[in-house]
Amino acid sequence: MRTLSDSAGRSEKTGVAMSLKIYLGLVLAMIVLQGLKTILPLQINPGQQTSWLFIAVVAVLGWIGVNLTPKAGFPEMWDSQISQTRRFLMPALIGVGAGVVMFLFDILQPMDTEAQTIFPDSLVVFALAGLVEEIIIHLFLTTLLIWLISEVVLRGRYQNTVFWIVAVGGAILYWLLQMSAIRTYFPEQFTVLFALQIFLVIVVTITAGAYFFRKGGFLAALSLRYGFYLVWHIIWAGGIGLVRYFM
Repeated sequence: MRTLSDSAGRSEKTGVAMSLKIYLGLVLAMIVLQGLKTILPLQINPGQQTSWLFIAVVAVLGWIGVNLTPKAGFPEMWDSQISQTRRFLMPALIGVGAGVVMFLFDILQPMDTEAQTIFPDSLVVFALAGLVEEIIIHLFLTTLLIWLISEVVLRGRYQNTVFWIVAVGGAILYWLLQMSAIRTYFPEQFTVLFALQIFLVIVVTITAGAYFFRKGGFLAALSLRYGFYLVWHIIWAGGIGLVRYFM
């Protein structure tokens, strides 16, 4: 006779298996995009360089994250109880809104052209960057920390509190890394006002990405990231925004 625990265990295994299949597709997408970056004469800045070894490491980290996802209290990538609106539309709209805020900041304090990636090169660069960063920040690091702290150390207690601490902490860490990269590659671009503007956008988007990951699965976090990148890096910074430099 099948028990309730048997059914739950089988359901969890099925969900993880589906997530791994979807993740394999994302890894294949990373490989294709990295191949395009390698063979095409793209105009990219030094901070956007990626190696095949780096892509391989990211793929392994993401695989670990997929397996930790249910243990850290996150839904599977294609949970049947999650609507497509919650999985794709809502997070994408939040990302678009963050992108609009970012280009408004750029109007007030324009970034240097060297810090931008022109269209259509930006399509390849940021399709890969968005996927890689979401895998590292949310799929791997967020799930790993929540699992370690709430499940291993605290033995299943305070998971929601741990989630918010990790989500906000991850956003602040990402901001610090972004500021370090800008000060390294574009020191003339760095100002206190610029740092505060980026802080506002990054903390909101990365924390919101973690929230949608928890409510809609990893594809929701990825949708938010791509919504942001579409408006800011591709349409504005990579295309329309650059027009002002040639007028």
